[in-house]
Amino acid sequence: MRLATLLMLLVFCTVADAELYRWVDKKGRVHFSDRPLDNSAEVYTPKPIMVVPAGPTIPLLPKKAPRQEIKYESLSITSPANDQIFTPDVQSVAVKVELQPALHSEHSIVLYLDGNSVSRGSSAGFTLLNLYRGTHTIYAAVENESGKILVRSSPVQFHVQRHHL
Repeated sequence: MRLATLLMLLVFCTVADAELYRWVDKKGRVHFSDRPLDNSAEVYTPKPIMVVPAGPTIPLLPKKAPRQEIKYESLSITSPANDQIFTPDVQSVAVKVELQPALHSEHSIVLYLDGNSVSRGSSAGFTLLNLYRGTHTIYAAVENESGKILVRSSPVQFHVQRHHL
């Protein structure tokens, strides 16, 4: 049984390594075969097959490194001063903030008046108009694009006087 298996394997190996013949018939058609048809057939050796290593066809892009969240050292309101009083003739209150380091392009400064967001921007100055008389509290915060507060200033209180009739 082993001998028969060995002989079969040898026969298949020789068939796989058989010569290839090529010839052209009277009508000009080219033929290929493992047995020559006549004396006009010539031994044909095919060109080597080009081998391409397997792998992705699209080059892999390098993974983006996770973005480092910018750490702000300080945020403070420089104007108005704490407990500053605005007289009836003042129509607006200018609010100035100071941020260290400078504001990143993807972040914004948000100004809160009495707990409500009243203005958002990238500059360090805001203007509050038409304030009611009384005491108001403001603070500023730097928020990222998803609304997360990164740094917040200490609150500042100021007072607006209006004529009372």
